[in-house]
Amino acid sequence: MKRFRIEEHPPKREDDVAPAVNAVVAAMEPGDQAVLSYGVYRFGGTIRIQNPNGLRYCRIALEGEYTYTGSGPALRIEGEHLDFSLQRIATGRRSDFYKTSPDDVLPTGVEVGECNYSRLDFGEIEGFEYGLKLCPDRDDTGICYTKFTFQYISYCYIPLYFGVDDGAVAWINENQFTGGRLKGYYGMVARKGARQIDEYNNNTFYSIAFEAIETNAIDWEFCTFNTILSPRFESVMGLAVRETETCKSNKYRVSVAIPLDTVDIRSKYTDMQIPLHTYWEHMIRAIRTDGEGNKSYEFFRELSVQVDNEDRELPMNCKNLLISADRAPVTLQLHPLSAFENNSIGLWIQSAAYPIRILDDAGRLVYQGGRGAEGTDRLTYTDGRWLSDKPSGVPAACAV
Repeated sequence: MKRFRIEEHPPKREDDVAPAVNAVVAAMEPGDQAVLSYGVYRFGGTIRIQNPNGLRYCRIALEGEYTYTGSGPALRIEGEHLDFSLQRIATGRRSDFYKTSPDDVLPTGVEVGECNYSRLDFGEIEGFEYGLKLCPDRDDTGICYTKFTFQYISYCYIPLYFGVDDGAVAWINENQFTGGRLKGYYGMVARKGARQIDEYNNNTFYSIAFEAIETNAIDWEFCTFNTILSPRFESVMGLAVRETETCKSNKYRVSVAIPLDTVDIRSKYTDMQIPLHTYWEHMIRAIRTDGEGNKSYEFFRELSVQVDNEDRELPMNCKNLLISADRAPVTLQLHPLSAFENNSIGLWIQSAAYPIRILDDAGRLVYQGGRGAEGTDRLTYTDGRWLSDKPSGVPAACAV
C-alpha cells in the first residue's frame, strides 16, 4: 500500500495541477492513498480519477480550492470501492448559469461514469453547465451502491443531473445522495438516454435544499421507486416537483409546506406526503396517484358545510353538505380538486321547497333536487363523473 502526496510528484504546476493528479491516479493500485494538500490551484485539463487497470479500493483527497479554466469536464470519476473527496471547484463565472441560448454552454463540473460501491464527497461546485452529472456511457455499466454527499452546488444551469449517455445501455440505481444546497436554473433533473431501458430507480435523497431555483426544483422523467426525504424548497420560481408519465412509484416525505400549484405529477403510484397550501391555508396533507395517474388527496381536515338558501362555491375539502332551500333556490359548485376517484360527499337535504342544483367545476349539472327531496344522499366521483346514490338525484343527461 502506497501513500502519495501529489504535490511532491512532477509534473505538478501551480497553474495546472491536472497532469500531476492524473499521473498519480493512473499509477495507483488497490489499497493506495493519495492527497493533494490544501492550496489554491488552477487547471485547464480534465482531472481523471480513473486508471487503465480500473481504479479500485483507493482513497483520494483533493484539498483546497480549484479554479477550472478549460472547456471539457473539469473532473471525471470512474472506479469501484473508492473513497474520494474534493473541497471546492469553480469556474469563476457565476452569472452564466442563466442560459440565454442553446449555444451558451459552460463546461461540466464533475462527471461520474461507471462507479460502484463508493463514497464521493464534494464540498462546493460552482459555475458550471452541469454541477454533478451522472452519465455512464458504456453498455452494461452504471452507477450503483454509491454514497454522494455535497455541501453546495451553485450557479449551475443544472446542479444535479441524471443522464445516461444516448449511446449506452446503462443504469443509475440504488445510490444515496445527502445534501447540501442546490442553486441554479434547474435543481435536480433526470432525462432518459436514447438506448436506456432501466429506469433510474431505488435512489434515496436526504435533506437536499432547493434554494434560489429559476425554474423547476425536481424535474424528472423515467424515474421509479425513488425516495425523497426532508427536502427544502425556498425561492423556487417554477415547479417544486414535476414528474412525467414515464415515472412511477416515487415517494416523497416533506415537512416544509409549499404551494399546491407548484406540484405537477403525471406519474403512476406516486406517494407524496407533503403539506400543500393555497397561499391562505394549509389544506392538503398528501397526494397519491393510482395506476392510471389519477390523483387523490388527503386533507388536514374535512369540512361539513351548512348552506342556507344561497348559491356558493364549495371548498376542496368539503365532505358533508347540509342544505336548506325553504326560502330560495340553491346552486352549488364543486371544487376541481374534489373530483378524484372514489371521493364522496354526503348530502343532507333539510328542506327542499325550492330547486337544489349541484354543478361540477366545469358548470355541468351533477345533482338536482326539488320539493320532496328531503333526506340523505351521497355524491361519489368514479370513472370520471359524479354519481348519486339515488338514481333520481342525477338526470341521465348529466352523466358526464
